[in-house]
Parts: sequence; C-alpha cells; structure tokens
Amino acid sequence: MVEQSRIEWVQGEMVRNGVDLFAAFTPSGHSMGATNSTRVLSGFKNMGDSCVLLDADGGRTVIVSPSWDAERAREQAPGCRVVASDELAGAVVKAAGRARRIGVDGLSELAHRTVAPICKEWADRMVQMNGTMLRAGARKTPNEIRIAREVAALAERIFDRLLEVARPGMPEYELASDLYRYSKALGADDNFLLMASSQMPKGPRPPGRRILAKGDLILGEISPGVDGQFVQICRTAVLGPINEVQQRNHDILWESMQAGLAAGAAGNTVAHVANKMNEAVARHGYGEYCRPPYMRVRGHGLGSVSSLPGDIGADNEMALEEGMTFVMHPNQFLPGSGYMMVGEPVVVTRTCAEPLTTRYSRLTSILV
Repeated sequence: MVEQSRIEWVQGEMVRNGVDLFAAFTPSGHSMGATNSTRVLSGFKNMGDSCVLLDADGGRTVIVSPSWDAERAREQAPGCRVVASDELAGAVVKAAGRARRIGVDGLSELAHRTVAPICKEWADRMVQMNGTMLRAGARKTPNEIRIAREVAALAERIFDRLLEVARPGMPEYELASDLYRYSKALGADDNFLLMASSQMPKGPRPPGRRILAKGDLILGEISPGVDGQFVQICRTAVLGPINEVQQRNHDILWESMQAGLAAGAAGNTVAHVANKMNEAVARHGYGEYCRPPYMRVRGHGLGSVSSLPGDIGADNEMALEEGMTFVMHPNQFLPGSGYMMVGEPVVVTRTCAEPLTTRYSRLTSILV
C-alpha cells in the first residue's frame, strides 16, 4: 500500500531542492536493512533494477526491468504509468524527457552500465538527493505500525513452531527449513532467519549442518516481512532444563532491555538508549563485555520502508522521532552461558519505546 503522505513529503523535498522531477532507483537485490524506493512510491516489488519518476504534480512513472515483468507491475502499481524495458538506462532517460532539474536518489546502487549513460545524459540537470527515501520512511504511518504489530504476532508463532519441532538429533538446516516453510504458510513474503545451536554459543550465524543435542542453547533471530514491513524478534531456548547461570544471564539481558525501553522516548538520542542498555549490564560486573567481540550493537533499524534510526550504538547521535520503528536487542555473550538473544521490535512514542510484540522474550526450556 502506497502512503500518500510520504509522496507529499518527497514533493516537499523536491521544492526545497528546486527540482521538477525526482528519480528514485532501486536495485534488484532485496535487503531487510535497505529501502525499496520503488515499492514505497508505487507499491511494486521489483525483480530487476527499477526506477520511479515522481513529477511535481504527483504523477508517477515506474520503469521496470526485465520487460516481461510489465504485467505484474501494472497489477501492483495502480495509478502509475508503467514502462518496461530490458535496457533500463535508455528507458529512464526517455521517460524523464526534458525535465530541467532532476533529483536523484539511489542511482549509485546500480551497475556502472546503467549509471554511466544516465549520468552522461543528465550531467547538467542532475541534483543529488541521496537519502531522501531513507528519511521519507523514518516515521512509520499508523497503517504501517498496524501491519508491524501483525507481523510481530506472526514472528511469535514462528518461535512457537521452533519450540514445537526442535529435538535432539535434528540438523539445524532441517529446523530452519521447517520454520521458513511455516512462515510462508502464515503469509510472510520473506523471513530473514539466523538460527544457531551450541552448548556455549559464541554468536549468531546462519543455520548449518550441526546436529541439535540435549543441553544446547538455540538462538533464533526471526525476521518475517509482510507488505514490505519487516519485524524481528530475538529468542533463546534451551534444549532441556535451564541451569541457574543461564537464567541469571538472561535476566541481566532482560534488565538491559527494560532500560532501553524506558530510554527510547522521542527526542532522546540513539546513543542515550545504547548507553542505558550498556549500563544495565555493567551494573552486574560485565561492563567489559559491552563491546565487540562479545556483542555488536543494541539493535538496528528494519527496511524495506526505511532502516532509520540505524544501528543502536553509542556512536549514533540521531534523535529518535515518534513513529520510528526498530528492533531493540541486548544480544551478547556472557561468561557461563555464552551468547544469548533477547529482542523485541519497538515503536518510538513520546514517553518510551513500546514493544510491538504481545509476548516478551523469556528463556524457554524445550522438554526432551
């Protein structure tokens, strides 16, 4: 679904930059952490490299490749003019016509064979507007937040499935494939899944050939996407009984999460949130573990609308805005238990960061 308010915001940026045409480019590869400008502006999820031209009056032209994808583009992008071509650069230049000043976002993400001819043709008309689409989606609309809550509930069901089917003797890849199939059956467009097992995990990784064994910690970074909105939950389960050290360390990470939720109000900086989360861990004597290689960041933004506010780290001075969404996760290695995952998708409000989930992370035992 295309949000008209977002198109109007981009039009405002066009006026501010003095351009009469805005060209937003999207490469063929899709990433949970990147903005899909074509989908945001038109509703079309591209298979090949693509571009959306937005004129000052709000008219939109979607240029798609390969040419045989035209029918699907017309179905998904009602209200847009669709141009399909196997040679994107030429089609974009032709569709842009005699526009005097053209704002450009994302062109550098495409291959040189596409970038070079466009830059040559628009050399004296091009205005760099990189980051426009990233900023346009920073604050999610009420409808997008509603979808995010629904996807969060879907993610919780995927974790329920993990608890149901994981068993000793099962290869990691078999469990992962079952979860991926299950997420598709629930209606997810995609599911970025990191899932690892170990008696003493060192960190997250893609699932492999390791065979699950009694006593394993199973880490699950579950990230389904629906209608272009990704959500991530981070969970830890024990294949068998939970020991005292595991529970204590998980409780420390949950305390860090609570500190982050309280600090995540609109107007506070990302760095403030990260520092509060680190302080909660340090109070238990683990301050030296609040850095690589024991952890990476305390969360991150999620695409494909916008990945702002970016990584939740002590070096990110961006101010949080009401309506921003991201995953908050004090995931890290602690002595005695190894790496554990605790993470919830959140939305920034005036008073705090509010979880989009209804069942918060807890250390769960799988009976064997």
